[in-house]
Amino acid sequence: MKFLVPSKLASLLASLVIAVMTMGGVASASPVINFDIDGPGSSVSTSGLPGLSASLVPGLGNEMFSLAQGESRTFDFFTLTIDRFFAFNESYNIEATLAFDEPVGTGPAQGSGGGVASTFFGLISGGTLFWDDSTLPDFFTTANGSIFSVDFAEGLALTLGNTATVQATVTATSVVPIPAALPLMAGGLGLLGFMGWRRKRLAA
Repeated sequence: MKFLVPSKLASLLASLVIAVMTMGGVASASPVINFDIDGPGSSVSTSGLPGLSASLVPGLGNEMFSLAQGESRTFDFFTLTIDRFFAFNESYNIEATLAFDEPVGTGPAQGSGGGVASTFFGLISGGTLFWDDSTLPDFFTTANGSIFSVDFAEGLALTLGNTATVQATVTATSVVPIPAALPLMAGGLGLLGFMGWRRKRLAA
């Protein structure tokens, strides 16, 4: 003798099983913000000091990472190069833009600043770099309400050669988790759809 469980009861039981499994997965996984740097959309430029140039680091567009709340990621952003035989504390201005492919609809982070630069035949160079407080750090809110900040390194110091690398830091200040109801609903609807398809197949 076979015992057939009514289809509605079977659906309810299966949905409960999925709910328990999904709730366990949501509880154990930390919510994160996913980042993908837009290399072509980013830029940097200098003015005011002939012989000083800036360029984005190669591979900037390959930067992809995920951050949980409170985590930061620091990576090379651009390089400053002074192509002069001699300069002593000559001032310059700088503009930098860091764009994002993801999170979608956020950014770009934009900084304005300047400093002074010195070099001795390109063998020993140094200087300062400071960003305007009104431009950095930059804060952004994602579509689901998470918040992250972007800041560019400043300071610089004496170096050998004529090139210095400037880094950017992205920090997840507040990360909003995916509502537990969404994966539960998706799992339940998916199961109901599968069972409906199975009943039609058996009836055919």
